[in-house]
Amino acid sequence: MNPSTTRSSMRLRRLAVTALFAALLAVICPISFPIATIPVTFSLLVIYLAGGLLGPVYGFLAVLVYLVLGACGLPVFSGFSGGIGKLLGPTGGYLIGYLPCVAIVGLSKKFPKLFPVLSVLGLAVCYLFGTIWLTLSTANSFVAALSIAVVPYLPFDALKIIAASLLFYPLRRAYLKITHEN
Repeated sequence: MNPSTTRSSMRLRRLAVTALFAALLAVICPISFPIATIPVTFSLLVIYLAGGLLGPVYGFLAVLVYLVLGACGLPVFSGFSGGIGKLLGPTGGYLIGYLPCVAIVGLSKKFPKLFPVLSVLGLAVCYLFGTIWLTLSTANSFVAALSIAVVPYLPFDALKIIAASLLFYPLRRAYLKITHEN
């Protein structure tokens, strides 16, 4: 087979899986469980897997497509909400924080053994983006914003990282077969 055809085929498969992750985010993320200020969703679980499987570039692209769909008004954010106002609102920083999170977790494509560690680091950066944004959008101090929007969610996010870590390695093997990357 021609090497350029092989590269094109591999790129097409990667784009297909990228689109699949954007769609998965759009379907999974609106389902939320209200707890205090920010509802609990499964979005970070999908974002960890998107980063780990797709890498920083294609993972970023999947999340960007998801955020653009939401900004355009499709009800893909928590509670089946959408619109630019959601991104610019007090909790929009957490949504924007998905981008650096997926890019950081995406490094585990090259270093798969570091997936759990990179997921924790990605989460910390997402929390940082969101908490700074929340602080700037409200009258809360940084510490108050942390206590409102981070501390109550730590157990849920720890469970998401554990679940993503358990799913990542078998999914990675399947992904590598589909894309013929190894």
